[in-house]
Amino acid sequence: ALQDALALDGSEEPALRAAAWSASSMWTANAATVSPAPDTGDGRCHLTPANLITMLHRAQEWRDTKAQLDIAFADSRNFAVHDAVPASFGDEGAANHMRLCEAHGEPGVEVFVYGRTGGRFPARQHEQASRAVARGHGLDPARTLFIEQNPEAIEAGAFHNDVVAVANERVLFTHARAFADPQGSYAALREAFPALEL
Repeated sequence: ALQDALALDGSEEPALRAAAWSASSMWTANAATVSPAPDTGDGRCHLTPANLITMLHRAQEWRDTKAQLDIAFADSRNFAVHDAVPASFGDEGAANHMRLCEAHGEPGVEVFVYGRTGGRFPARQHEQASRAVARGHGLDPARTLFIEQNPEAIEAGAFHNDVVAVANERVLFTHARAFADPQGSYAALREAFPALEL
């Protein structure tokens, strides 16, 4: 555990102690990215725990999350639980992932939203992390989109996409400044999923 590795004895900085004792495994949106069976190449539901490496207090969580997923989804005929993506790429899980579909049991279009580094807040979802998850899940490239989040949204503190954009079946609900290129993003979404309702 982080507190053991840092040998916390009460003399350390308060922020370091808070990071060691802070966890958010109850935040399901940050636990993993899930691709349902209708979207994947092998017809199984794929789950990848988020590595959460951009924040010290979260980076310690993914192994425990994976252990829980391994227990809950142990049937390898129907589920595939992956390791987190390499730590060189920040992955914050489903908080930056959306899915559009006609019905939940039908094939859909998976949308990964990523940020760019350089602002006041770290971009927690890296483009390459999203692409690695999509490859690992065996998603059809024609039904998978990668959209850049608006840096203004990240700067305002909405570093998780689900604060400014959410989807359910055919409906996409977004803030006007959710995406870096709104018109281009909406055009790509409509092309990949013509039944889209904005």
